[in-house]
Amino acid sequence: LNNREGKGEPPALAALLQIDLAHVLRHAAAPSIGPWEDEPAAVHAFVLLAQMAALDAGTALVDQVEAKRAKSAILDALNGLCVHDGGWLRHSSLAGPDATDANTVLGALLLAPDKTPFGVTDPRIIRTADHIEEWSRRVFPIATLARPLVGRWATDDYFGCHPLLPTSLW
Repeated sequence: LNNREGKGEPPALAALLQIDLAHVLRHAAAPSIGPWEDEPAAVHAFVLLAQMAALDAGTALVDQVEAKRAKSAILDALNGLCVHDGGWLRHSSLAGPDATDANTVLGALLLAPDKTPFGVTDPRIIRTADHIEEWSRRVFPIATLARPLVGRWATDDYFGCHPLLPTSLW
């Protein structure tokens, strides 16, 4: 949006934003298909982070009571994905404790740089990125400390089980 009220935007764009934000409010923290579309419906870290980013960006366009309720549900769900002994986030509610996914860090990048909690400076997101780099060095011989190439998740066999450039570039 050009400004916080959405003024100056074409009416069709403003209407589309209203529809999208209403959808986020109705379905905040609900099970969904994840960004890679490889799993059944679950609560996915990436989707939760994208929902939070949408509500933050559209704050002036939504009912504040509903936004507060939705953000609270999203934060509860994200906290539920934390692996407390390791400090990282599992990628979904169906994932085991070691199942991190690059899409979680990609989701954190959608938030404002100084966003807390769960922004890129949050220790849990940093630990998630570290965990992804750790398993990537075990899985991909080409990945080293000097070349921190990463895949989507540790058991991913997309394109023959190689690092993926979009996830590596973050």
